[in-house]
Amino acid sequence: MRTNFVCATPAYLNQYGVPRTLDDLSQHNCLLGTRDYWHFVEKGIEKNLRVSGSIQYNSGYSLVDAALKGLGIVQLPDYYVQKHLASGALVSVLDNYREPKESIWAIYPHNRQLSPKIRLLVDYLAERLV
Repeated sequence: MRTNFVCATPAYLNQYGVPRTLDDLSQHNCLLGTRDYWHFVEKGIEKNLRVSGSIQYNSGYSLVDAALKGLGIVQLPDYYVQKHLASGALVSVLDNYREPKESIWAIYPHNRQLSPKIRLLVDYLAERLV
């Protein structure tokens, strides 16, 4: 299971303001991954919100780096941002809209026997990511 955080540097938030509602995100540079929408829960309803920004990467590490440089707000799973939140380098925002923990899936062909290496990896991930 993982939890997504929306976060930015204190300097970015001081300069551009802290978003208090989902509508406020339209006034911010949202750092995009492979999708142009973010996941939230509003009044108990899961919601995909289309966001926009000037930067798009297909790497979580690149998105964290851009956020740490103060280039915008990012939504990423805890395993990318937890240490930066703990150190204060990033600040979590919109916490009341945070979606419940999201599952991570391992997808593989069901009609073939898994190789021992793949089985070992899937078992390892199942133990560590709970």
